Parts: sequence; structure tokens; C-alpha cells
Amino acid sequence: MLERPPHDRPVTYLGMTMERRTRWNFNCEAVNVLFMGMFLGIVNPFLTPLAVRLGATPLQIWLLTAGPFIGNALAPIWARLSFNARKLPWVVVPNLIWRCGMGLIGLVKNPAALTAVHFGTNMVVAAANPAYGSLVQRLFPPAQRGRLMGYIRLLMASAMLPTTLIAGRLIDRFGVQVMYPVAGVLGLIATAAYAMTREPVDAPPPSGPLSSPGAVQGLKLALADPTFRSFLLAAVLFHGGALVASPLYAVYQVREMGLTNAQISWLSVAWNVGWLPAFALWGRVIDRKGPRPVVLAAALFYLGLPLAYGLGGGSLALIALGHLCQGVADAALDLGGWNLILATHPERVGSYTSASMVVTALRGFFGPMLGSFMLGAAGFQPTFLTSVALVGVGVAIWLTGRRRAEVV
Repeated sequence: MLERPPHDRPVTYLGMTMERRTRWNFNCEAVNVLFMGMFLGIVNPFLTPLAVRLGATPLQIWLLTAGPFIGNALAPIWARLSFNARKLPWVVVPNLIWRCGMGLIGLVKNPAALTAVHFGTNMVVAAANPAYGSLVQRLFPPAQRGRLMGYIRLLMASAMLPTTLIAGRLIDRFGVQVMYPVAGVLGLIATAAYAMTREPVDAPPPSGPLSSPGAVQGLKLALADPTFRSFLLAAVLFHGGALVASPLYAVYQVREMGLTNAQISWLSVAWNVGWLPAFALWGRVIDRKGPRPVVLAAALFYLGLPLAYGLGGGSLALIALGHLCQGVADAALDLGGWNLILATHPERVGSYTSASMVVTALRGFFGPMLGSFMLGAAGFQPTFLTSVALVGVGVAIWLTGRRRAEVV
């Protein structure tokens, strides 16, 4: 019997037996997410408060909130264009443009320009999402994918948490015009690390009638599946409902509570404290029980943040607890939703990713729009409680759909 050459033999790593290529790809992804975590720790928590302090209008705040989601509406087009191409360039190049743009945004002095740069770069980076779904499927084997992706998110959160605390104080002292370009450099290092992953060149291309569906056909294939359709409908309400309140948080923090960037950084830390262990937990739950209970957990934890703002009376401790719940929910939806796609029909991952991105774009478009409108018409508390009600309906739909859909 022929033996594998030494360089091709499996290795034990992180308590798992894996191919050497898998270990290499994990290490490259680990370096990527460590620097990406520092990048996000500087940029994300302070962007919308910066716009509020610059005098952003409700429309601009809505666009800042909805921008990352609106770009996902183009997912079926990007999936079609990248279907027969190598996936790695489709992931690396859009992310490179986005990270450079976010690094330069600190030099912008008015809210209109800030909104335009943020919105434009988010339209570009959305091109990476369908390709990333297919690429992850090839970089990590199915039996280990849940745990490896959980560890990767854990590393990202580990980098974000201390960076955010430090960045809040440094931004209060030196301003975003110094710290955001620093974040851009960190983003470039992250991109370079991810570009070193080894995409398998010998993997057989997809074949058959489901291999390369057009955008409309791909959406139809995904929506015809009862489990996935139930997930999309429930997520429209439990995630879209949570997004109704999202434009209000920064406005409430700055105008109602008068928080500094250093104080805002602690709310981001609370989110990370929820997000950090949750990824490791949900990864193990997915490997043992599948993604369905993780999606349910996401829906339930999304109730926490709008409840804290709506009924917390401006208590910083309760609001921090709400952000912790949001971190747990975001981790659950990220891993649970993604693994639901992979578990349902692996051969249709491009179609299902496209469908998910389009529906995500819709809830990311209309949720913050409704919140911005209600803030002007009804005020903070009614908007927060409307968010809670919509999330609750989403929970009920997912529980009902579980009984009718086939077991994943």
C-alpha cells in the first residue's frame, strides 16, 4: 500500500486531524482576522457617532446603517460573474478597496462626504460575499468547518476588544484623522494575509443543471426549499426588527446620554464580551446539533438591545447588557445562518448565499428606514418597542416553521 509523502500527511492541530493545506489556510485566516479585528475595533464603534457629531441628517444616518446591507442586493449578479472564476481574487480585491476607503474616511470633514465614501465602499465589498461562501466551502472540510470558523471569529473578537478600548481614548485625544488611517494600514496587512490562502486547484468544478443558475433562477431554487424559506422569512422579522432600532443607538448615545468615545468604546466591549465566547459555543453546537437551534438563539437574543434602550431609562449598565445580548445574537446568526446554507444543499451554496444576501439587503434597507422615520414621528421609546415587537413575531415564525420544515 502506497504511503503519503511526509509533506502531504495529515497533522493534528487544535485537537483535530486535518490536512496540512487546511492548517495553512486556518493560519492565514487567523492572521487576517487578528488584524481585521484591530481594524474594526478602531472604525466601527465610532463611525456613526462621528457622523452624528458632524451634524448628519436622519437620511444620512439611515444610509450609514443600511449601506452594508444595500450592497448585498447585488449578490446574485456577483455570484453569476464569479461562478467560473477563482474565488480568492473576488474576495481579496473588494475587501482591499473597502479597507482602504474606510482608512481614508477619517480625513473627511462633513457628514455628506463621509456618508458617500462609506456607502460607496460598502457597495464594492458586497461583491466578495458570494465568492467567500464558495471559498470557505473549499478551504475547510465540512466536519471541521464549524469549529474552525468559530475559532476564527473568536480570534477576531479577541483583537477587537482591547483595540476598541484603546481606540476610544486615542480618538478622544488625537481625533479620527489619525486613528482611521492607522486602521487602514491594519486592514491592508489583513488583506495580504488572506491573499496567501491556498485555494484548491484540483477541486472539481460544479456540474449539472444547478451549477450555474442565473440570478432569478438561483433565488427560486433557494426559496423553493422549505427550511431555507422559513429561515429567510423569520430573519426578515427578527433581524429586520432588530435593525429598526439600529439608527437610533448612536443618536441616543450622543444626544440623549452625552457619551464620549471612551464611554462608547465600553458598549462595543460589551458587544464583544457576548460575541467572543458565543462563536466558540455556537460552533460546537452546530457541529453536534446542527444550525437550527443556533438560529433560534439568535432570534431570542435580538430582543435584548431594543428592550434595554426602550425600558432601561438611560441606564448605562442595562444598555451595556443589551449590547452583550446583541453580540451573542450576531454570532449566532452569522454562524447559524451560514451553516444552514451549507447544510441544506451544499451543491447550491452560491444560489443560497445570493438569496440570503438579497433578503439581508431588503431587511437592512427597510428596517433602518422605518426606524429613522419613526424617530422623527414618534420618538425613541415607541421605536424601540416596535423593534421588540417585530423581533418577537420573527421568533414565532421560526418556531412555527421548524415544525413544518424538514429536519436539517
